[in-house]
Amino acid sequence: MSSQTGNTKLLVPILLAAVLAGASVAIVPFAAFAQTPEDQGDNSTMTAPQENATQTGNETGTLLPGVAPDENTTATGPEANATETGNATETGNTTATETANATAIEGTIRVNATTTIDDIDPTTLAIPEANATQIATAEVTNGTAINTQLDAVQGFAVYSVTVVDAANQSTYHVFVDPGNGNVLFTSPAIPATSAELQDAQDVAQQNAVTEAENALNAAENGGGNGNDNNGNDNNNNDNNNG
Repeated sequence: MSSQTGNTKLLVPILLAAVLAGASVAIVPFAAFAQTPEDQGDNSTMTAPQENATQTGNETGTLLPGVAPDENTTATGPEANATETGNATETGNTTATETANATAIEGTIRVNATTTIDDIDPTTLAIPEANATQIATAEVTNGTAINTQLDAVQGFAVYSVTVVDAANQSTYHVFVDPGNGNVLFTSPAIPATSAELQDAQDVAQQNAVTEAENALNAAENGGGNGNDNNGNDNNNNDNNNG
């Protein structure tokens, strides 16, 4: 009896140790399983939607990651893209005086605050306006003068003549000295405006009519003089015969 009791007392601790060992083995996998979601959360790579998204529809088409839309947008203002043709070059508004500013003008008749261009009597000038117009027209090949006026340029009186070359659609500004008829300045060719081309056409037609009339008058005057001379000759013959 004492032997069995002793064995029983010895067996109890052994069984207890075995139970504890089995329980610890069961707990370890459970703990490992319980930690798996947390570990997966730490090891997973999570990318923010806004970093992966490709947003199109803006001016540049695609937004760079982490860059604000307004930084990616390329916005060109209307003033940068606009081509304002016609306003940048105002050819028709260029005056003869502005054209000649780069060239020194040396005339024979001075004008100043005391004697202005309005104080000059055109009838007293050595070169009449009509002659100045002819002189200026001769400076331009196929030129037609559409305007002549007495003007003051760089302190001198000049005839400012606008001459148009309709064939090349060009306009020239010619300055003629009213004191001696010298050409003081001829501008480079400037693109002619539609109004200048129309004026040149009108003047050319009027000049053609005037020339035809002058030719007709000359022919009539020549024919009349011839008839008169014939009459005089006949009278002389009659007198001689008598």
